[in-house]
Amino acid sequence: MQPNKKVFVIGAGTALLAASLLAPSAARAYRAWEVERRQALIAAAIDAARRGDDSLPSIPLADPDAQVAGSSDGVTDSADPEAGERDDAALRAAYVAAELGIRTPQFNAELGRIAQQETQRWLGLGNDASVAPTDQDPFAVSPTVQGNAPWRSMGPYWARTQFNGTYYDAADTGRVMTIKVHPTNANLVYIGTSGGGIWKNASFNNSSQAAGSTPTWVPLTDSLGSLAIGAFDIAPSNPSVLYVGLGDASDQQFGGWAKSVDGGTTWTTAQILTAVHPADNVTVFAQQVREVTADPNDANHVFFTTDAGLFVTTDGGATFTIATLPKSAPYTTSREGTWSIAWLGGTSWIASGVYACPGFNGPNRALQIIGATVCPAPNQTVPGNLGDIWRSSDNGVTWTSVRDSGQLATLISAAGASGIGRMDVTVAPATDPATARVYALAGSQNENTGNSSTIGIVRSDDGGGTWTLKARVSAPATVLLNPTSRSTDCTNMNLGHGQSYYDLAIAVDPGNPDRVIAAGDFCSVRTRDGGATWENTSHWLPSSGRGTTSRGMPPMISGPLPYAHADWHTALVSRVGGQAVVFGGSDGGLFVSRDLFDRDFGEQVHWDFPDYGITTHLMYSVGSGDPTTGNPSLLYSGLQDNGTRWLLNSDDEGIATSVELKVWDQLIGGDGIGTAVALDPTGKNPTLWASVQGSRRFCRPRARDCGKATRVERGTERSNWLALQPLGDVEPFFIRYADLGDGWVLSASNQNLWRFRPTDDDAVLSVRLTTSPRGPSAASARPPRRHTRWTESRRGSTGCR
Repeated sequence: MQPNKKVFVIGAGTALLAASLLAPSAARAYRAWEVERRQALIAAAIDAARRGDDSLPSIPLADPDAQVAGSSDGVTDSADPEAGERDDAALRAAYVAAELGIRTPQFNAELGRIAQQETQRWLGLGNDASVAPTDQDPFAVSPTVQGNAPWRSMGPYWARTQFNGTYYDAADTGRVMTIKVHPTNANLVYIGTSGGGIWKNASFNNSSQAAGSTPTWVPLTDSLGSLAIGAFDIAPSNPSVLYVGLGDASDQQFGGWAKSVDGGTTWTTAQILTAVHPADNVTVFAQQVREVTADPNDANHVFFTTDAGLFVTTDGGATFTIATLPKSAPYTTSREGTWSIAWLGGTSWIASGVYACPGFNGPNRALQIIGATVCPAPNQTVPGNLGDIWRSSDNGVTWTSVRDSGQLATLISAAGASGIGRMDVTVAPATDPATARVYALAGSQNENTGNSSTIGIVRSDDGGGTWTLKARVSAPATVLLNPTSRSTDCTNMNLGHGQSYYDLAIAVDPGNPDRVIAAGDFCSVRTRDGGATWENTSHWLPSSGRGTTSRGMPPMISGPLPYAHADWHTALVSRVGGQAVVFGGSDGGLFVSRDLFDRDFGEQVHWDFPDYGITTHLMYSVGSGDPTTGNPSLLYSGLQDNGTRWLLNSDDEGIATSVELKVWDQLIGGDGIGTAVALDPTGKNPTLWASVQGSRRFCRPRARDCGKATRVERGTERSNWLALQPLGDVEPFFIRYADLGDGWVLSASNQNLWRFRPTDDDAVLSVRLTTSPRGPSAASARPPRRHTRWTESRRGSTGCR
């Protein structure tokens, strides 16, 4: 059995050992051990989910000591979110796998078939999407009397205010993975989201909308059987043809594709991407699609980058093969996962990806879910999968390795012991592909949480033949012109920090290849001189003060950065009437800047949020009222990286039309997960429950306005939603609740099953229903325990991510 933290706090030598842990070297070693142990537990949890086990190993959060602050009076400022309440993509993927199961290719193929069949049945009966057709199958008649009440979307469409430790004005939506602009009509913009499908806006750059009027978005792919868009593309030579890859790179696996020949109005049945891999002649199935790129000269020639290789079709999808991407020994027969694919011009292409472990049937299962694995010695000593870039000059028939040519040597040297792994590539194509400008943003080979980082940015001026280092994180590190001065969020070019396997985006201006935007988890940066200098252009929470920057020597405070949501996944620069329009896609939706390269200082850049009406938030749960209890309009939900949001209704400050506007305010930041409304036996006295990763929250409407994040009490701003953690236990990432109908809720921790009920003075009664050898030592049959381990955050907390 491996040691755990408790080993270090018992016995006569406790004080001495604890003191030794305070030494920097010992503390770093212990932290590294914790990180590696945690990553192994995540991989074990995914394997358990694949096997269908009834339980998963207990997985600690990134910093279990900083989840909920406490004090003798039960009221303190909230814990530092950078320590414990930030989004954790790796842990989230493990819990999603456990909750939803690992879908097989056969399951996904059948899901796509059924979805297409149902779409045709509805259309054949002349119905729109709001009214279900009468069932015509005599073998599938429902015993329930069929109603005719129409369904309507409740949003979220917009937000009046958002709160994440501090208030700010924004209108975030669900995670955006791909952004495309029609090649001949700049007003026609498409976005692909990881949980809401593809959406289209036909008047995006009209003067009124560019000035901030309400955009009009239309969903296109509700019939595909999966709303998890990994990537898509518009065929430049025939813009009516669209190809979509299903299954994003983080949470929702699918590994399928579909095609439209009428601009997205109708689609073929979703099919699974499968082919024989040339490395070992084994038939493989994709689960994730990372990028889709159609040949500008041939609408039938399309590339799909996936976790199972680079899929290619030359006949519009009738058949697929997997490209042979060369690798030197000991990786000669290893497969690869691919990330980027871009056209250089003519018949030349460039792609990026990572190698599977030698001797493994990979990229292995852990890589397909969270992007990290450990190749065993003596194959390599750095955890993770080696990154590479490949070039082709014959339309993808044959490829050469840039790593093998030695041209990544400067980047590999800058990476040091971290190695280079995933790389995001952007290209300014040229008539002569040998003169195409290419940039690559590189993450570390070691992708374990806590060790993952951004390595740097390299540039090529000859289509990927030779490369120079234009930004680096290691010494001598690239210095930002305007680093954040009140936080360490964005002080250097480590754009993705510990989530560089999850957050990487880079795009070059096609009209001026010296101008580039790059981004990761907290901030975006720009260069206007080909990478000679870089400066911040957005921040994830500037209203907290963390986005304040400094410039010059000696440093001078220069003001806050503009807001754009954390966790960038894609970026695009498009030319509209000669002007560069910059698009960003993140866990918070779509962001657009029309002056990013024109403003003298990054702090002056403007970002718009043209998200109104895009209902793509990734909802984990819904808490709702009931007409029989007099609160039919009560509706709130926990959302992935968009907090817990509350639907405004006619009782909220007299906003009589809010239900029609579908305005949902954000009350709690981070990953909102579980929600529930608990009523007493008479159907009254509700308690509203919510959660943010690893922390429970509750609010009693009789005591506080639960539709607002905070209140002012005796001159101090305090949270209306209180935080609770069972004493002596550890909370999971996904917290769920079940209303028991008697004022109590049922909920599980990492180790035990509990019942909770707040009292009128906001103490919480708790009953542990199970006995875990790792949990509290008290008997499971003990009477309700009254405790006040809750926190009430004061204004000034720095928010959750």
